[in-house]
This record gives sequence, C-alpha cells and structure tokens, in this order.
Amino acid sequence: MKTRLARWPLESLAPLLLFAALLAAPLPWLKTAGGAARTDFSVPLLLSAALLYGALRLPGRWRNALSLSVTLAAYALALVGLWANGLSETAVVSGLLPWNDAASYYQDALRLLQGSPVTSFSARRPLFAGTLALLLTVTGGHLQAALAALTLLMALSAHAFTREIQRTHGPAAAAASWAVLFLFARRFTGIALTESVGFSLGVLGLALLWRGAAHQRLWHAAAGLLTLTLALNARAGTFFVLPLLLLWLGWAFRGVRRFAWRPVLWGGLAVALGFALNFAVLRVVASPTSAAFSNFSFSLYGVSVGGKGWTQVFRDHPEVANLPEPQRSQTVYALALDEIRRQPLNFARGALRQWQLFFTDPWFGVYSYVGGENPRLQTAAWLGLYVLWGLALVRALRRPPQPIPWLVLAVWVGVLLSVPFVPPEDAHKMRPYAATIAVFAWLPALGTAELLRWLRLEAWESRALGETPPMNRLPGAVLALAGLVVLAGPLSLLMGHAPAPLPELTCPAPQESAVVRYQPGTFIQLIPKSDLRPDVLPSFHTELFRRQVHNLPNSEAALHFESLKAPAWVWLDVDRRTLKRVWVVLDEPPPAPEQAAWLGVCGSLLETPDSAEKPFLFRVQRVIWAQPR
Repeated sequence: MKTRLARWPLESLAPLLLFAALLAAPLPWLKTAGGAARTDFSVPLLLSAALLYGALRLPGRWRNALSLSVTLAAYALALVGLWANGLSETAVVSGLLPWNDAASYYQDALRLLQGSPVTSFSARRPLFAGTLALLLTVTGGHLQAALAALTLLMALSAHAFTREIQRTHGPAAAAASWAVLFLFARRFTGIALTESVGFSLGVLGLALLWRGAAHQRLWHAAAGLLTLTLALNARAGTFFVLPLLLLWLGWAFRGVRRFAWRPVLWGGLAVALGFALNFAVLRVVASPTSAAFSNFSFSLYGVSVGGKGWTQVFRDHPEVANLPEPQRSQTVYALALDEIRRQPLNFARGALRQWQLFFTDPWFGVYSYVGGENPRLQTAAWLGLYVLWGLALVRALRRPPQPIPWLVLAVWVGVLLSVPFVPPEDAHKMRPYAATIAVFAWLPALGTAELLRWLRLEAWESRALGETPPMNRLPGAVLALAGLVVLAGPLSLLMGHAPAPLPELTCPAPQESAVVRYQPGTFIQLIPKSDLRPDVLPSFHTELFRRQVHNLPNSEAALHFESLKAPAWVWLDVDRRTLKRVWVVLDEPPPAPEQAAWLGVCGSLLETPDSAEKPFLFRVQRVIWAQPR
C-alpha cells in the first residue's frame, strides 16, 4: 500500500500537472505545436506514436507515467491548437463559444443549473447535458475549464484502452490503436458535443470487454457492456453491436459447453440497466413529452427514400417541422415505415449507398478522420490500415476461435449491420460512430501484432507485455465514472436554482432587456489592431476573428459575427428570466472584469443588411445594474 502511494505522484500527478501546464502556459511555440496536433497528420502523429511506443517499452513505474504523459500532452496540444489559434469550426466560434448543436447542449446545461428541465433537443441524449451541467457546477461556471475536463476524460479513457492492448499484444499494437483513437478524438477536444462523453464511455466499455475476454472475467465483460450501453445512449450510434456482444458472451464464457445462457442473461441485464438508467434520467431532467433518440426517425426516413440524408423528410413533408415531440418523431417513423412498405427497393438502395460510403468515401468513410495536409499520405495511410485489417482477419479465421479475435469480429459485425441505420452521410468523419470508434482501432492493433509475428519480431514485442494490475482497479473506476455521468443531470437539476431576487429592470423603447451572467472563462474579447497583446484565448484581434468565423457552416451567420468591431466582449448565455438563448455583445469593459456577476442590460439585436439570417447578436447599449454572483 505504501509503495503504491509513493508511486502515485509520479504515475498520475506528474502527467496531470503536465496537462494543466500545457493548457495554461502562454508559450509562442505551443500555438504552432497545438495547431499541428489538431489538424496535421504526418509529423505530429508519427512523433507522438513513436514517443508512446518508447514509453510502453519501459519497465515498471516509468511505463505508466511516461505513456500517460504522452497521451495527456497530445490531447492537451490538440486543445491548445483550438484555443491559441482562435479556430472557428463546425461547432465552435473563436475557439470557445459553442455553435450549432453545441450551443443547444450548452443552453440546456445552463437551464439545468437554473433548476429548469432541458429542451426537446437535449432530451434526445440527456446524459451529455447533465454531464456538462455538473462540470460547470464544479468549475464555478467556467466553460473553458469544463471543456478542458471533458478533454482530460477523453485522454484518460484512451490511455486506459491503450494499456489494455499493450498488456495482451505489445506496445506496437497499442501505439497503432492509440493513433487511430487520437485522430478521431482530437477534433472534439474543447467542443461541447455528445461525442466527447460517448467516446470516453465507449472506449472504456470496450477496454473492459477486452480485459474480460483476455482474463475470462465475466463481471468485467458485463461491466463493459453496461458502460458501452450508456455510451450509445450518450451518443446514439451502432446499437446492433449489443445483441452481437450478448451472443459473444454466451460463447466466450461457455466453459466446456457449446454455449452458455447464464452469461447472456447477465449481459442482457447490463444492457437493460443501461437503457433503464438513461430513461430514468430523461424522465427527471426533461419534460414528460420529450422523446429519446427522436432524431433517429429523420435518418431512417432518409435511408427509406434511397439514401438522401436526414434532412430529406423536411423537404418532402415540411409540415412535420412544426410538430411538437413526441408527435413529430412518431409521424416521421410512420412516414419512413410507409416508404419501406411501398418502395422496399429504395430502402435497399439507401442501405447499399451507406455501406459504399462507409468503406470508400474520403469524407464519410470509416477512416475519413485519418488524414491531414497531404492527400497522397492520407491515401497511403488508408491502404496501410486496410492491409492490417486483412492480416488480422486472416489470423483470426485461420486459428482456432479465441475470445479476443472473436470479440473484435462480433463488434465489427454489429457495426456493419448498423450502418444503414446510422448513415455515415448524416455526419462527416464518422461522428455517429463515436461510442464504438475503438473497434476501428482494434483491427489495426491485431494486424500490427500479426505483422510483427510474420517479421519474426514477436519475441521482441513480448518483452514489453505489461503486467496486469489488480483486477478491480479499472472496472471500479469505470463504473464510478459511468455512475457519475448517469447522476450528473439529476444532481445538477437538484442543485440548480433560479438566481436570488434581482433588481427591477426596465429599458426605454425600442430597446429590450435581458438578465445575463458575466463569467470569466466563458467569453472572447475582440481587441483592435493597435493592441499588441498576442492572439490567445480569450483575446483575439478583430482581423483574426473575422477570418476564422468564415469557417462556420453558416455563411450568413458569419456575416453577423464579421460585423463586430473592437473592443467587444462576446459570449453565449441564456436570459435568466426566459431561459432563451442570448448572444451577448458588450462594447465596454464589464463592471468588474475579474468577478462573475449578474448583469441587467438594455440593448437591441444587431441588424446586418448583407445577411438573410435572422439577427441573433444582442448588442448591449447600457448595463443598468451588476450584482455579484
């Protein structure tokens, strides 16, 4: 016990301090390194994978400390790339402010903190809004810190998964799996989307299943199945892997029999518990009319008419857009099933189209996130991964059935069966597959181990196989995390409360009033060209801000942001009286810049003649009062 306590600062605390230091240090070179870690492919990936491989070959305490440091540093640099460069992407404005779906999840997290239920949008996946709300509570409402915590969770999950691969198949296989996970996860660092929690729980769940297969521990496998079920509820995806895994449990834990039903029963209870917990959270944090997975109906309709995408139902039947939930999703399901009955060939064509995209498309395909600045190198990487697939499959099919290879095959069959119902074209770079993305790292890992065997390097790798830690450490930690994710929403709602009585607020016509929260760590500041401060969150020169906002998927909204002038403080909030979304633009310094406060403000929506987008930026013309939080 004393030995473990003495090793803890080296193995865990030092890597965590490195993670925090990289996020906090305003070093100029970190801006370049972070940008490369977030978007480039060749040099950053090869360097990180090589460092990880070297760390995993080290003995004893150094192995875990340095491999964890490499992983945390890589994920921290990907987040630094977002923050230090003020990037605007699909779901974020200027490195911090949530946009599109992320804005809706953030809005609902703020609603929970006010003691109000989430909207129908977050009710589709209630676990994430609750997790974000709890992190905001812990960090005192500091959005930047909450997003850093989500990134840390992703990094720790990837590390745990990688170590499980290393313990059974060596450091080279582990490094290969780590690279695939990082390439997928890096673009979700610092983004308030369900993919972060879905990825983390999914990776941990599959790591537990791997450990259960390797050591024939049924309860580990069942815990992994429960965690994976929660991951699929947090970020809906390839649900068909669950019945395939139940069949695998019956085979892998059969003992001397051909098949055992008792493991299937335990696995079925784990799956049922996962769905029941998600349903219970939904009933607590959302209105009674809310429906989980309601947006699946849109994807199903798109496939039923030949693979035209999830938005097709709104073009064919625009009237459904105005229906409330659950009536809307029920109507779309009925329309989709009617299409399948009337034109089954259209559904078949739609399914075939999704499988084609899954295997071949550079934007929607299985490894569409593997790439960067060099298209030729990207193509070579894809081919290399497919070669590793082939080696792994040949090895699995030529040898007598073993638990780990057949675990991989079971999950892969489940993924392939799910493809028509989780259309790759509905979200680029495999976003809907976040909860089971680790299986795309399994085959390259097994293929790498097989390649080394062919090269007669198996003995070299076997010297670095990791000792198995106490069998109760990882499962206990994973289940504790899963329980926290489940309880996050109800706890946030229970602890949430409306602000204390605030002063009266009246504004002269035609101005409108709003009660918003000013909070360090939640805003960006636009500074003029004459200001010599470096561009780093939260302060960015107007020229950089304007260039970056044109990366948003909505060019009309970009015109609104482009109209802003320095100095300005910009943040996303909800009006504490109506709980409606407010994009706040403050042209003068807040009354107490370093202190969180409620602000009673008067202002108006910022009109932009060049844009057809409805005005959404609320320009504050006067702060009537400020009350510390």
